[in-house]
Amino acid sequence: MDGSIINKMFDLKKQWEAGARGGKINLMWRKNLFQKEPYIALCHESDGGNNCGLSALQCGGRSPKRLSIIFVILLGCSSRIHGMWQLSFLKNYLDKKTEKNGAIHFTDNEVNEKLQAVIVESGLPNMHSS
Repeated sequence: MDGSIINKMFDLKKQWEAGARGGKINLMWRKNLFQKEPYIALCHESDGGNNCGLSALQCGGRSPKRLSIIFVILLGCSSRIHGMWQLSFLKNYLDKKTEKNGAIHFTDNEVNEKLQAVIVESGLPNMHSS
């Protein structure tokens, strides 16, 4: 079965329980109607500047999950099985800053700071060496 179909049929926890141990996480900006600032979300889009519209449609009108929630889910799954590894690739579309996704005013430094804040918030180990 095609991986993109599986992603739409099963949430991350169910995929983990079925044996999935890797994947690609597309990082994009998402701004909801009543939000002042966009958030970093997991979206499945070919255009990083379109505010995750297709992903929201595929989720039945629900907004795509925040990246911090995705990281917490992945940490929770992997912590249940000692010695089990997972490999996730982050595909960064955060440079696609548009009026539509609300990120047009962010500088590159602000984008990096926001991504770092999500990593810290989620509890992921900090891999950045000083």
